[in-house]
Amino acid sequence: MLIERLNILLPYQVRRLTEEDGDEIFALQRRHPEYHALFLNHKVKKADVLSDLTSIPEGVLPENKFYLGMYDVDNLVAIADVVLNFPTSKTAWLGLIMVDYDAVGQGIGGKIIEKLKQALMRERWLCPYNGVN
Repeated sequence: MLIERLNILLPYQVRRLTEEDGDEIFALQRRHPEYHALFLNHKVKKADVLSDLTSIPEGVLPENKFYLGMYDVDNLVAIADVVLNFPTSKTAWLGLIMVDYDAVGQGIGGKIIEKLKQALMRERWLCPYNGVN
């Protein structure tokens, strides 16, 4: 339901990303070396990207992991890593949101976060009284 709701709310085609999308994800991420410099002691590698697709915190069910791609026709515009029921029940953790380098500064990331928040609240994965405005 989360993906279906995002497809209604966003002007992009949203879908779960898989290993088959690894080249696209890697191409998007490697154009953000400053981000990866904060978290890695090396340049981002395709293996890092592929690992992120299935990496989940301990105790989280794999079906609660949503590594999402937002597409404008065939172009990957943004990615978002969302985990449901983490860190507590009925909460959602946004592990990453990254917009294509050429689209940075256009408000796309903020719009995705806002619509993701709306979708999660609608699907009762995020409650307004948990500090969400």
